[in-house]
Amino acid sequence: MALKQFHSNLFSKGEADRSVSLEEARLLNTGLNAFLLSPDRERLILEALRQNKAVRFRFSVPEQPGNGAQVVNHPTKELVYRLKPVVSYSTAVIEIRPLFDGPIAFQITLEKGNERADYEVNWAGWVSGFPWIR
Repeated sequence: MALKQFHSNLFSKGEADRSVSLEEARLLNTGLNAFLLSPDRERLILEALRQNKAVRFRFSVPEQPGNGAQVVNHPTKELVYRLKPVVSYSTAVIEIRPLFDGPIAFQITLEKGNERADYEVNWAGWVSGFPWIR
């Protein structure tokens, strides 16, 4: 339940009230959706808990627009060209580590490129140390 509540809390406050950027929230949302919709989520968490490991999800995310454009032939005309945006992708990893022996239920790590963010989720689904804890 703590993970479901954390997932719901990602977008529950306005941008000015949140300590997680919209980009981080979008990436966390993608990883948590993959986990929460997995039919094996209970087995994965129990196995991770038994082995003192984390459940990892690796996925590709499109980079922000504005990375340029390329000229391509228009599919129906011979001499007409159009610009097609260039979309590049990077890899993001979400790790969910169960910690069921204290006030923190899960440690969630988000990695994208050289950036890393750690979140400690309490039993109510709020991130410890963030101003929007309830």
